[in-house]
Amino acid sequence: IVKFALKKDEVEKLHDLKEDERRQLLEQIRDDEGGCIEDLCLDFILPGTDIELVPGGADLLLSIQNVEEYLCAVVNYTLREGVRKQMEAMRHGFSLVMPLSNLQLFYASEMSELLCGSSGYKSWSEEELRVSLQPDHGYTSSSTAVKYLIKVMSGLDGVEQRAFLQFCDGMSSVTGGRFLLSTPTPHCRQEKC
Repeated sequence: IVKFALKKDEVEKLHDLKEDERRQLLEQIRDDEGGCIEDLCLDFILPGTDIELVPGGADLLLSIQNVEEYLCAVVNYTLREGVRKQMEAMRHGFSLVMPLSNLQLFYASEMSELLCGSSGYKSWSEEELRVSLQPDHGYTSSSTAVKYLIKVMSGLDGVEQRAFLQFCDGMSSVTGGRFLLSTPTPHCRQEKC
């Protein structure tokens, strides 16, 4: 559907066309298989649901003339209207922990990092890992296995770090952006089989 909208936009940008020439070019827009947008037989119902995207959406068929309106309606419902109740519930729950007015102290990027972790890659130094890891249950900081673990972990790239964190605690990033801030402190334990 997006390809149809892009092709329509290309035609609309041709300013030297007469109206009937423009209409004719719009009617000739096809997908890679040679089908026109009307062949999709879509109405203004959110795909996979019975939710009307606009009032009377069940009776409004998708065409090349209204393709942008359709795409905007799908995006609006998917990213705004469709999640409004969940966002209001999250806002309410968050306000029970901290007044929402306090959030004005943070930039959006800071909130994202605090809540979701850093998406940026910062390599873990061996020193950070030595300070962060707590060897116990038979291991010490001088244990060969702990030294190997620190050596391997300090050499992980961003993708490997995220995979390691996902394996350890189910999250692929560390909130605050640093391994040192992990709570609880990561432990290395020796298990007897």
